[in-house]
Formats: sequence, C-alpha cells, structure tokens
Amino acid sequence: MLHKLHHLVGDSWEPLSYPAVYRRETMTDGNDRIVATVPRSDPAIFMALAEQIAEPYCFLYVLVTPLGEGEPGRYESEPLDAGQVRDFLFRFGRFLQQDSRCSLWLHSFADGATVVWDHHDLIFGYGPLDRYVAALDFLGFQVGEPAIPFPHSHNYHVSLDAEATDILEAFDWLRKPLQPEDD
Repeated sequence: MLHKLHHLVGDSWEPLSYPAVYRRETMTDGNDRIVATVPRSDPAIFMALAEQIAEPYCFLYVLVTPLGEGEPGRYESEPLDAGQVRDFLFRFGRFLQQDSRCSLWLHSFADGATVVWDHHDLIFGYGPLDRYVAALDFLGFQVGEPAIPFPHSHNYHVSLDAEATDILEAFDWLRKPLQPEDD
C-alpha cells in the first residue's frame, strides 16, 4: 500500500499512522470544534463524521499540490445528497487514503456544519460536536492530543494521477483560488 505521509523515526522514514485520538478545542473566534486524527488514512473516519451532518451537501476539494491533473485551487461541487457523497468516497477513497496533494471538505447547507479532512490526515469538525464525539467514541477513539510529527513528508504518487484527474471530472466543479490557510 502507498502511504500519504511519512515521518522520521530515528534515522528512518516510516509510514505515519496516527493513534485514534481527538480533542475538543475553542478557536480564537470563540467557537468550538473537534480535531481528530485519521489512523491509517482511513476514509471511513471522514464518512462517519459526515454522516452526522444533514444533506444537501457541497464538497470542497482543495488541490494544494497538483501533478498535472489541474490547477491548484478550491474546487466546489454542486449540491449533493448522501448517496453522491458515499459514492464519491467509495470511488476515490484509495486516492484520498494514499496521496497528500489535496484536502477534502464537506459542508452541510442544512445545518451550516463542515467536516474537513486535511492533507496532514487530521479531521476538523464544525457544527454538531456532540454527534462527532459520539461517532468517534463508537469507532474506539480516545480523548488525546492530535499532533503532526516533525519532520514529516507528504507523498504524491504518480501512479494515482489518473484518479486525481478523474476527481476533477467527477463533478462540474467551480474553481476558486487557494487561501493562505490551505497549505
């Protein structure tokens, strides 16, 4: 299996797989959010949190490091239902699990909630925090400190370029420029 991230352990670069931990934190604007790791870069964790928010949805595919499949940017989908979200994650789960060139956001129009799976394999949940916590607890997560190890490396796999191109063809995306917080 290809790995999204590696980190330095002693003198050796090893695949990174976080422990299953999350924390609730207060942001500078006074709102709370959940921050969780994504052990084994497993798309099922993103889906478990996505199931806690109401449809219709919108994906934001944040392409930070393209390898020729498109321009860097924030690609916004049209409104989606739960079936379209599940189908997308099933179809592109392997790519999202193994390649660091992007982050994926899912926004709920109905309740204003958002779930973000960033290219460091962290998930940020905004909105129904108690439901996110219940889903993470059900998956065996513990309260802890999600932390990105340093040094670490992001992996971009040429063998996944066709899937990266297919993602950009999956919807009629509206591309907007990257924001400073995207990297």
